[in-house]
Amino acid sequence: MSAQTVFDTAHTRQSGHASAPHPLPELTATSGVHGLLRQVATVDHQGTVIAFARAATGPDLFYNVLDLKVSTAVDNLEWTGFVKLDVPTQLRPAGSGIVTVGDTNGTILAVAEAPLVLVSDEKYLYLLQQSSRGTVLLNRFMFKRAVPAGGGVAVPVLEPVWEVRFQRSGKEDIPDGPRDTQGYTAPDGTPFIEPTIELPMIKNLTDGRFDALILPNQSGTGTRWQFVAVNAPNGTLDLFSFPADENGLPDLAGVKLAEGGTIDPDATIALTLDQDGAQIPLDLAGRPSATLYTLRERVKATSGSDLLLKRSARVMLAQPVRRTDGALQIATLDLALGTGGRLARLPETTSASLVQPANDALQFANAAYLQLPASPALALKGSYRAEFWLYPSSAVTTDQYIFRGDPANGAANAAAYVMITRDLRVATGFGTGSDAVSASTTAAVITPGQWVHVQVSYDTAAARGNFTVLVNGRPVAVTGADNTALPAGQPITTISGSHDGIVGILDGLRLWDVSSGTAVPVGDWPFDQIDYDASPPITPDQSTNHNDAAVHGAVLVSSTAPISTDTAGTLYVDADGLASYAGVLSFAEPGGSPSLFTGSDGLVHLYYAGLPDGDRDGLFCVAQYDAESARAVWQSGWTATAGPAAQTGTLQLTAARSGTFMNAATITIQPADGAALCTVGIDDGHGRVETWRGVPRSLDRFVAVLNGTATSDLFTPLFRSGGATFYDCTGSYAQSQMAVSSPDTSSVLSVLSRFPAVMQLASAGIDTVTDTTCTVRLTFTVPQWTGAPTVTQSWPEVSVFAATFLQQLGGIAPGYDYSDTTSASASVHGLATVDAANTTHDLLLLTPAGVADLKVAIEAGSRSDRCTIQLSLDANGPKTVELRDISRDQVAVAAAINASTLSLYVLAVTDGLSAAALDQPAATPPVRDLRAWAFLIAAFAEERLAPNARVTQQDPVPAAILQSAQLASGGKTTTLSAGSTLVRALAASEPSNGGVALVDNTTGPATLSTAAINGGWVRVSPHKAIAVNGANGVVWDMAAPTSETLALPGDITVEAWCKPAGATPAGARPRLVGYHRAGSPDFPDQPIQWALGLQPAPSLNFTDSTAINGSYDLDGTDCTPAAVGVPDWHRRLGPAHAAGHGRRQPAVSDPERQ
Repeated sequence: MSAQTVFDTAHTRQSGHASAPHPLPELTATSGVHGLLRQVATVDHQGTVIAFARAATGPDLFYNVLDLKVSTAVDNLEWTGFVKLDVPTQLRPAGSGIVTVGDTNGTILAVAEAPLVLVSDEKYLYLLQQSSRGTVLLNRFMFKRAVPAGGGVAVPVLEPVWEVRFQRSGKEDIPDGPRDTQGYTAPDGTPFIEPTIELPMIKNLTDGRFDALILPNQSGTGTRWQFVAVNAPNGTLDLFSFPADENGLPDLAGVKLAEGGTIDPDATIALTLDQDGAQIPLDLAGRPSATLYTLRERVKATSGSDLLLKRSARVMLAQPVRRTDGALQIATLDLALGTGGRLARLPETTSASLVQPANDALQFANAAYLQLPASPALALKGSYRAEFWLYPSSAVTTDQYIFRGDPANGAANAAAYVMITRDLRVATGFGTGSDAVSASTTAAVITPGQWVHVQVSYDTAAARGNFTVLVNGRPVAVTGADNTALPAGQPITTISGSHDGIVGILDGLRLWDVSSGTAVPVGDWPFDQIDYDASPPITPDQSTNHNDAAVHGAVLVSSTAPISTDTAGTLYVDADGLASYAGVLSFAEPGGSPSLFTGSDGLVHLYYAGLPDGDRDGLFCVAQYDAESARAVWQSGWTATAGPAAQTGTLQLTAARSGTFMNAATITIQPADGAALCTVGIDDGHGRVETWRGVPRSLDRFVAVLNGTATSDLFTPLFRSGGATFYDCTGSYAQSQMAVSSPDTSSVLSVLSRFPAVMQLASAGIDTVTDTTCTVRLTFTVPQWTGAPTVTQSWPEVSVFAATFLQQLGGIAPGYDYSDTTSASASVHGLATVDAANTTHDLLLLTPAGVADLKVAIEAGSRSDRCTIQLSLDANGPKTVELRDISRDQVAVAAAINASTLSLYVLAVTDGLSAAALDQPAATPPVRDLRAWAFLIAAFAEERLAPNARVTQQDPVPAAILQSAQLASGGKTTTLSAGSTLVRALAASEPSNGGVALVDNTTGPATLSTAAINGGWVRVSPHKAIAVNGANGVVWDMAAPTSETLALPGDITVEAWCKPAGATPAGARPRLVGYHRAGSPDFPDQPIQWALGLQPAPSLNFTDSTAINGSYDLDGTDCTPAAVGVPDWHRRLGPAHAAGHGRRQPAVSDPERQ
């Protein structure tokens, strides 16, 4: 990590993020401030930067506003000057609005002279300070403009927030008589100022060691306060989270109180450093600093350009820590933010690992390449292996070599090579001396704009499959894999290529010679450094062969490849699946507490003072965290069969969260009970395992289940209309799957009971099949009935055509005879209920065989919405029950019947809607026909049916619970009711042959097609320039292949930054850069010439006493030698040149700005 002494201004502090320091003007006595200020802090509030500082002695606070205007030329001149801040003297404990005490002299609770914390929610500005007893004091201020007492232009000011009280009593809760009204002011107009609020639960503070954020509630409206505090006696970080009330203050209503009436932290964390397995205690040695930032993911716009979209919000916390050897370091906690605004949970003792900055890699533009030395080690004559990380930065329109030999040798004598083909496959091969041997991945495995790890192997000893390719650690199919020929032994000479190399980033390349049966490294180029002192520059080979590569055109860039280097810290995943990282920055050597800020540039900026150098203060340093990330993506397949033709396609599974921790996940798709179903297993590799039983193989339904758009509600209109997929995530429904066939394909229909808690399906069968009709026979079990009898039920004359079959069993087929009331061994009675729209519903009462004379009487209850119900029946004698004063709602009536003693003989079900039972004398409810049974069962297809699909005769199919979705984590198992918490599914392609796409089983885990990447602490390249004196320069080697890239015929744009050292002779035109070439590969006969230079121009000369008290427009002729007089070129500006009024500004005395 390069420590920078240049101040970084690319940061904001909004919605709860304090801003970074801004330049302040010199203090003047007129501002009311004498001497130096201390404990300076700034905040960006409503787009305006406000600086706060404490007086040199005492607790007084002052503020200064950077009041920028459209016409502002120099920001630093727009500070309004320091003004004393009026802080309320009354005191109130948080959560106790009725308790307010005066404390003008701070005798009850004084302010500690500790650093300030500032937070803005864009409505109010919050000032937080440590109190004298180690708690937090909070004040709110309004930012407004007010006209000074003497009149004039309104200036920005901060005023304490007013609050509502009873105007006469001055109290929030007690009026001074019945005529006392509420308002913001007392009768004499004095405002009621909101008191200083103490947060007593945050305690044991020293030196202002706390920070605060206002975090978004991502599941809805509102925000949450997040406090991070160092508990000095305990040596722990205490984390508190409270919702913000309607006024923006921490809302303690509903917060659970601990013993003694205190509020415990949501989390208490002690830090240790994992050093080779040993846990080294870390003392919390300074103030924490926290910031909210957003992970960004790169996506392709419709135009083809890259966009960085903000995705997941996270919180970064920096805490200075001291090791047992006395060394001061910075620990970082990178915490996921849950949907409710709460942070991911860490263990009470959190072990952090050393964090390294992201490594560098080589970026190759067109024609950039590396030249390898002539080395016998690179002349491969047998088995070999190569691996590398690649990031193609643009579309691959031509074959691009990763490495190769001299192309002049021809294909039959080619050295071993690896290339990326124009159709995004990985190809490898070599020449045998007489023939060219090659193999390539069967499918495209490279995605532009995404990192991919590739390992290519050639094994002459293998019986078959001599060529193998692993993509992101998983084997992929290879075409031409079987070949045992030997390479001719030509040396590998080039990485990338001058005309046929890669356009993108290469992070590491390693080569092994495996001809002896043992892998011997012959080249290991990490590509993380370039020695520019060599000519040409070289990048080192770390193998013992030292085949250092000469660099032509490639440049170092920060790598985001998900390599093994720890750039984040120790990973923790909590019970909710939220990931956190705990690390200690190996590259930072702080001399004090750090400050974290989120920048508009997408980076998180960590500012800190470096270690002192003798009697000199440490340098002002900055480290930067790149928040760009990517999600892991896996691929599997599907097959759609239409007649003899089969089509295949891709199913894509994308991690639900960004970060490399998901690269360790495995996804399997395996057979399940039922050919139309499969079992999906997802193991994130960190203790969270999802098991999805009975997922439909139909592609669209598979996607719906994993993405949480399927439903387990059989009554929802969307399911009943066929618009939603059913999935039994709780494992409640026993299903029978009945075969359906057509000339082109086969599928299944699922049949189940809508009320498994009352009546569970036992089997379903089809018999008496003719060309057009069949009989459906169903059996059910009713566990609550005495002896658990089996209920049988049949459907006669049902169509064998599957679409009509489903309509008839659904009770919606016109022309089908539903009038049969004796189709089952149990009876179904209907008790009418009425909803608010006067629509009639049926509360169904099921009775088994042997029950007779069922009667129901309903009378008025204690209120209009209540009733008393009497049920009577005969079951080996009369049985009665009275349900006194129960709700009339049909759902409540059904629940009361099913909980009564008569539930052994009668059970009730409803459609779940709100409808009321009506009063009636004792009577037998009418027996319902087959439409009632259509209400009790559900039948649906597991995939899209062919138009000519038919059901076939089949013996009763036993029903079984085929589906469930469970998450196992931390020793607990929970039901997944809203889709997968780990992945999202996408049909990357759709069938076009008219068939139904069915998801295939995986052979082993699904292929990781795109590896996820994390953000990381990046190295900041030093900003350097070249110095020239007129006699030296930089020369391009025109014989080098890369020089052709500058041969640009026609119109071009050339840009440069330069700083001329002094005046040039009259008439001289210093040249900055020039290019001359007689022709180029594309235009061999056309001379290429272009140049960039400087031309002298007049300017205004300022001295220490010069001042301009207006603004002026000058034509070019006004500053010519003739107009101003040669040789001085000075001109006095007068009214004739004035274009307006301006204020007096200090003269510019820097000679380099003259």
